[in-house]
Amino acid sequence: YVTDVSNLTQINKTTSTTYSVSLSLYKSKEKKYDFQLYGGPSYNKSQTSLQPDLNNDGYSASASGSFSLFLPGKLQIKSDANVEYTGKTKSFNEDVTVLILNSSIVKSFFKGENLKLSLKGKAVKVF
Repeated sequence: YVTDVSNLTQINKTTSTTYSVSLSLYKSKEKKYDFQLYGGPSYNKSQTSLQPDLNNDGYSASASGSFSLFLPGKLQIKSDANVEYTGKTKSFNEDVTVLILNSSIVKSFFKGENLKLSLKGKAVKVF
């Protein structure tokens, strides 16, 4: 909502549309490894009713990947990463890239591997 100088409240309507294409690759071998890549570009179109000339139209892209390795001794190493890129628009004058990385080591116990101990780490970088 926006209240102008005459104290009239107007509703701001935002219309957003995203066009995107993506590609995904996956490879797995039971109790050996899992591997996945995913990503693609997007175009985002956004417009508001109260300021139609100030839109957020722009390009973006995303990519992610993950892997899991099964090691002897019921150990597993896992990692995944996600990168999001957003290009500058009329409202935001800088490109933004965010990288998130997660990693873990997992130790399974018992014959059915129904007890797991995990050590996890996470890193986030914005540039």
